[in-house]
Amino acid sequence: MEDYNKYLQGEYEGNEDNKRLQEDKDIERAKEIEEEIKMAQDATFEHLIEDYSANTIENVEDFNRLYNTYNTQDLYGEYLIDGAILQCTKATLEDFYLSNGEKIVLNKLKTNNKEKQIQMTLYVRENETSIQKKCYATVKDSIKGLNIICPRCNCMVPANRKSEEDKIIEDKESAIFGVCKHLMCLNEQWDNMPLGENRKYMTVKNKYIKELTPDSKVEDMSSEYFETEYVEGITMTSILFCKHGGLIYPVTSGQENLVIGSYLNDEEMLFIATIYGEACGCNESSWLAIANTIMNRVQSKRFKYNSASDVIKYSGFDAYGSSLYNDALTYLNNRDGGIDRNDLIEHIIEVVMPVYIGVTEDITEGVVLFYSPETQKAAHKKNPQKYKEVPDWNWNELEEVIIPGSENDDFRFFRYK
Repeated sequence: MEDYNKYLQGEYEGNEDNKRLQEDKDIERAKEIEEEIKMAQDATFEHLIEDYSANTIENVEDFNRLYNTYNTQDLYGEYLIDGAILQCTKATLEDFYLSNGEKIVLNKLKTNNKEKQIQMTLYVRENETSIQKKCYATVKDSIKGLNIICPRCNCMVPANRKSEEDKIIEDKESAIFGVCKHLMCLNEQWDNMPLGENRKYMTVKNKYIKELTPDSKVEDMSSEYFETEYVEGITMTSILFCKHGGLIYPVTSGQENLVIGSYLNDEEMLFIATIYGEACGCNESSWLAIANTIMNRVQSKRFKYNSASDVIKYSGFDAYGSSLYNDALTYLNNRDGGIDRNDLIEHIIEVVMPVYIGVTEDITEGVVLFYSPETQKAAHKKNPQKYKEVPDWNWNELEEVIIPGSENDDFRFFRYK
């Protein structure tokens, strides 16, 4: 059993006996919640796998691949982004009873879909890792009033603090907005489902507010009040515990209506331009292999870089900054400004962007190194001080990977054994 303290509500009230009684109940509940979260995540995972495999999986091998890769690379649009829909297990439109016998009768919204009234939208506007202008969410996007706005609903769990009841009674609009806003007490982080050995969640560049920051709206704060860090993203199997007793779970990831490649941010343009510079005269298999090489380096412990941009800039991609790269970047920066369509670049976008956002499998199965033999020889002949005729790698640690379809292109691909 992990440390249950993170699930404690705290803030005990009354005399010492009452405080002790509240604390005992709080500890008992906190110890139970870890197992409840695990059971909920397991059930959700199995349901999602069954639902997805029923429509797309044709054999056992495909099913095993789905089972082992789900949650690791956003292959199936399972990572939550800005606009994801959430719901709490304790949200209700039924009456809420106070300890004095009075009740809060909620005004129902005029909608045929009652579930919409108890659902919430996940707001993630500050993070720097995004897909088509939609920020990816992280385990730390759990702030009440910022990331999650209380729904207009009541709670199945009674108020267990006098201060909670006082707020509800004093609120003249409880019948309109419900009691959830007075009871919701979100855990500091989302709980991600534990993954198997050698598997890890996609990391997201999370932006957070520094301590001692002046009290003001987030959108009004300058960059000096923010810090960034890489933390785990959250998926359709993630759970956020409300310390009043509910489990908040995703209903949708927010990725339902995305069209891949319709908008490109700066890093995505750098990614496309680099692949264009490396292999614009090659076929799709080579594009995919190079794209996967970049993203595999982001995930590899052998490389110290946490982003595709840094991998490209600092780990030896000669196309970066080349004339072909600059041509592609010029086009991409003016893509929506009336510039003539470049069918080749548009085709590269269509092929490799699914690799960048993690919605397709790695055809290289782990390639992190490649080179072009003829180009390498020519570079060595022109500048032997900078380029060796063959890369100076530890070849004993490597094995070559043949990428089907790339045989006629001037590339050799390698992964660590």
